[in-house]
Amino acid sequence: IRQQVIDAMLPRHYGEDVELMRQGQLDSDFAIVGRGQCVMQVAQQRGKKIFSRNQKPMEVPLTEGDPIGHMLRGSDGQFEAAQANIRSATDCLLWTLSQDAFEQIERLFKKRVQDRMEKFLKASAALLKSTQPHTIHAIAAELEQKHYSCDAVVAPTAGQPSFFFVMEGEFAVIGEKSSKEHGSPRKAGDYFGECALNPKAPNFRFRANIDSTVCVITVEALERAMGGPRAVAELSLRTFD
Repeated sequence: IRQQVIDAMLPRHYGEDVELMRQGQLDSDFAIVGRGQCVMQVAQQRGKKIFSRNQKPMEVPLTEGDPIGHMLRGSDGQFEAAQANIRSATDCLLWTLSQDAFEQIERLFKKRVQDRMEKFLKASAALLKSTQPHTIHAIAAELEQKHYSCDAVVAPTAGQPSFFFVMEGEFAVIGEKSSKEHGSPRKAGDYFGECALNPKAPNFRFRANIDSTVCVITVEALERAMGGPRAVAELSLRTFD
């Protein structure tokens, strides 16, 4: 992925005092200063003025290696507007990455992550050992990969009910309100969040014993991938504790 980004970046030369980005601009490219110096003028932050009308904007120098622009998205999935004005202070060279190129690389990255999660489900997820390959493919398309650092606590019932497959690492089973451990930890290939699929299951929390990675899926998405609530209800959830 890093090499894909490097290959997609193009050099652009600018003279002195050229406007490179305008606050509120939606179609700005991402760039890295390759040579020369630029200046970032910050007058507002996420639509809120942080300087008075009579006060000059704060100027931040940008030199070789510094990034310009961003590829952040809002809740609607669209790229957010630029948050600052940027101009060249000297003749400069920028290495630029367009939003179209970024989206292509992003799609490639997501496909590689999905392929990795699908391979994991087929090889290690004991819960799905009897599931048809096309169904596992559909489940993998709905999964989101998340990383938790050591001692992070996951409460599956918080917000939208979610179900977790442990890809890497280990999670201790702890009480809903206490840190007391219950039974054996959940390791790679195991799962947790049974209460999301079965309301009668114990409502535990889970603490990462080491840095760990999980695949997360909502109950709604799991039902959609498996063909309905009945198929999900037929999963042979075993009682760990």
